[in-house]
Amino acid sequence: MINRIRLYSEPQDESDPSTQPTNGSGEHRVSVTLGEILPALRDAILSSKAWVHDFADDRLEIPKDLYDVLKAYEQIRKAA
Repeated sequence: MINRIRLYSEPQDESDPSTQPTNGSGEHRVSVTLGEILPALRDAILSSKAWVHDFADDRLEIPKDLYDVLKAYEQIRKAA
């Protein structure tokens, strides 16, 4: 027997601009803080959830200062 996961989400608020399509493909985007998604991402990565790999090539937009901090942290980790 194959277990299937069904995901349900609440109906989208059509007046909320953060959930409206942002490109011609009709793909919806949601604006969130890093703090909102970090705990779930951390848990999924540490427990090797397969769905994390499904999104590995997706592009994310982050503030430049966060990118700079992450790159500096990466360099410090390599040096240690």
